Amino acid sequence: FSQGFEVSWKWNAPNGNKLNDVFLYSSSYALAVGDCGTVWKTTNGGTGWSLMEVPWTDDCLKVWFTDANTIFIVTKDSNNNYWKIRRSTDNCVSWTAKSLANTRTINSVAMFSSEYGYMLNSGNINRTTNFFLNYTYYPVTYVFSEITLTDSLNIFAYGYTTYLSRSSSGGISWTTIN
Repeated sequence: FSQGFEVSWKWNAPNGNKLNDVFLYSSSYALAVGDCGTVWKTTNGGTGWSLMEVPWTDDCLKVWFTDANTIFIVTKDSNNNYWKIRRSTDNCVSWTAKSLANTRTINSVAMFSSEYGYMLNSGNINRTTNFFLNYTYYPVTYVFSEITLTDSLNIFAYGYTTYLSRSSSGGISWTTIN
């Protein structure tokens, strides 16, 4: 007999906003992002957190680092009208934003460098080599909800009801990992 259960933890952010994602760059450095432009930063392994000032109030849904200074945050406005991928190359001091014409849900982003990476939206993979000025669309047969990568071509993805999958071709073809 086995019984499934779910374990979760909740951090009550002092500003009261819901947190949506966290990315640990190292054992000491991490960002947590949430609603209404909430960006929390730790540089001591989570012992203390600082609320970062960002120039937007959109909900922050996903965060990704490529190095200690280059950070990406996926945001959407409160009316779900537009999505942006925001990039800082100076450790959250200044930001550039790329508005996306495709307003479908952005589930995940995984960047290899400040220009090269992948976006997962509504189950499809999009690859960019120029910070989403342009991107190549790769339809996939599974509905993926999260992606991560080990280098510019090797991507791992999983979905709501699918197995773990891997692409060693930058999203062109996929293999299911059992």
